[in-house]
Amino acid sequence: MRRHLCIIITIIIIIIGIIVLRTCFPTIECKVEVPADVYEDIESHTSHMFSGSLPLIPVHVTVYDYRDGNYYYTISYFPFGNIDEAYGEDGFSPESELY
Repeated sequence: MRRHLCIIITIIIIIIGIIVLRTCFPTIECKVEVPADVYEDIESHTSHMFSGSLPLIPVHVTVYDYRDGNYYYTISYFPFGNIDEAYGEDGFSPESELY
C-alpha cells in the first residue's frame, strides 16, 4: 500500500513538473497569416501566468482573426478559463473577461 502511494505521488509530481515546464512556451496555433514580429510579441505577452493572485497557466493560444489592423486571439489557461485579446498598433487589449 505504501509503495502504491509513493508511485501515485511521483506521478503527480511528474505531471505538475511537465505542466510547469510547458508554461514557458504555450502552444500557439495560427488560423490566419501572422508576421514573425507579431508572433513573437504575442508569444512573449502570453508566456506568463494570468495574475499573481489567480495562478492560471497559459497552455494554448489560438490566433483566429485579423481585421481592422488587429490580430484577435484566445488564450486557454490551465486548470480552466479562456480570455480573448487583440493585438494591433495600440498594443494589447482584452476583448473579453476570463470565462
